[in-house]
Amino acid sequence: MHPLNISKDNLEYLYLNQKLSDSEIGKIHKVSLGRIHRLRNKYNISTIENYQRHHKQNLSLTEKEFLIGTLLGDGHLRWRNKTSKKSYPQLMLEQSIKHHEYIIWLKDQMNDWLFNPKKELKQITKPNKKTNKTYYSYAFTTICHPVFIEFYNGFYKDKKSINIEFISKYFSKLSLAVWLMDDGTISKNRNIMLCSHNFTKMDNELLSKFLNDKFNLSSNIWKSKDKYYLGFSKENSIKLTNLIKNLVIPSMQYKLISQ
Repeated sequence: MHPLNISKDNLEYLYLNQKLSDSEIGKIHKVSLGRIHRLRNKYNISTIENYQRHHKQNLSLTEKEFLIGTLLGDGHLRWRNKTSKKSYPQLMLEQSIKHHEYIIWLKDQMNDWLFNPKKELKQITKPNKKTNKTYYSYAFTTICHPVFIEFYNGFYKDKKSINIEFISKYFSKLSLAVWLMDDGTISKNRNIMLCSHNFTKMDNELLSKFLNDKFNLSSNIWKSKDKYYLGFSKENSIKLTNLIKNLVIPSMQYKLISQ
């Protein structure tokens, strides 16, 4: 069929409803993508952005709770060009190869936001000249999408920081479990610590108060060199364990305490 014989309704259906690209529509009608593009202009069919072709356009509540947890922990949002109207953030997650089961679980939580959910995890090799060791990890990134703007604005100024008003909108037991799986560890006296070293003392104070207000979980703010982190007493480590143990995957249960 010659492109001039493609009706506006037909082109709108293929382009806007089926979300086919000019190239894909061109292949159907055996014409160049340029001819399809010109026909769209003739019909005043606005160009849709790449993210609008994605099968999902809104985050579920569970995904929002997950994002809060991982952004408190190891998760990172990257926004390459905030000044561009067609640039959006994407989530980046990385874990050591010894946490292979965990990175697979993390990937599953954001499966609907991946370019290719079936693609195998990418292994990263990082030589460290200072330690003369090589570190291995797995990583993945989501698509760039406007749904992540709210979370970028909620967590980032010059660097990642704490905005309790934003965090409290979506924080749940799942958020706490993800945060612990990312950053939790056990101290020498067998109590739980959250390695919140990347946050300031004031940020840690805000987090400590928030956990106490939200879950009646009391924590202390400890200092290691010039960094601060949260530590829990035995009583509160038990309380924390009981609160989230059913949400922590088997391979990360070692970050909880036995009673």
